Amino acid sequence: MATEKLDRQPELPISEQIERTSVNIITFSALNPDSGLPLNIPNILGGEDIIHDTTAKLKVEEAFGQLNIQSLFGFEEHMFQSCLYDTFHVGADAGDEKLTPHIYLLKSHTNNVYLLNLLSTPYADLNLDAYFHEVEFMSRSFSGVFRRTNAQVQSDIITEEEQEEIAKNTVDNLSGFMHYQIFTERGLREQVTDMFRKGTAMVVGMFFELEVDHSEFQCLGTCGKTFRQDDAMFSTEQREQCPECGGSLIHAPPILKLSNVRFTVPEGASKHLKALGAVHDRPMKYVSYITGITMPRNIALTTNRL
Repeated sequence: MATEKLDRQPELPISEQIERTSVNIITFSALNPDSGLPLNIPNILGGEDIIHDTTAKLKVEEAFGQLNIQSLFGFEEHMFQSCLYDTFHVGADAGDEKLTPHIYLLKSHTNNVYLLNLLSTPYADLNLDAYFHEVEFMSRSFSGVFRRTNAQVQSDIITEEEQEEIAKNTVDNLSGFMHYQIFTERGLREQVTDMFRKGTAMVVGMFFELEVDHSEFQCLGTCGKTFRQDDAMFSTEQREQCPECGGSLIHAPPILKLSNVRFTVPEGASKHLKALGAVHDRPMKYVSYITGITMPRNIALTTNRL
């Protein structure tokens, strides 16, 4: 009895499987001090088992290259480097055994350089202190390269095209090393931080009532628009093609809407807040701490194309 030999692909190690199901998007934006125009350089790493459409990846890179990155940076007076978070499934089947992605969104600003890093990965134990310091290091390093090459352009030592090529190579090296630290060296996971931390005291408590709106479609075609599912532009049964350009439609990322906020202030805290200035005694000031770190809609729509 003849038996047919089957060619089986060797099973990949779990660590490599995780890397292949992770998407790491790093975008540097450098403002030219003379023209004021930004130079955006995006880079997408990982995601081999998720991103099957090369064209889609190129479109996402192009979209990140056109984003106004500096508009995503507010003018915060305080920075929180410690947080507690958890994940939950939205619309997933109970028996779904896929690896659950955790989304990290980090920003850093040095001189005229803005850095935005979005990482979607099954890893839930990244050390946020170490991770943030690595992103800060990347921002400072690229800032130094950009300032040096900008001086060389002004002195006619190199051309603007050569400067852009140097900048792209720097982005590749910096983002590649950070990606290596996370998925190969695993040096950014579960480290004990030696940072000095101040004692905490409750000043104001906030209780949020939120609503999840998932009633929009997103076009993957040329227009890239979003449409409400009850939009009059749709025919009675047509929900698969974009009414504008005919491209395919997918569900847009849900929108988290703030419906109600309640505040609680410990006894005596209001007196201390007023002593700091009238602006510190306004509860809505503290709402901005939360709304300022939510996922920007244009970023969510752009990454959803993957």
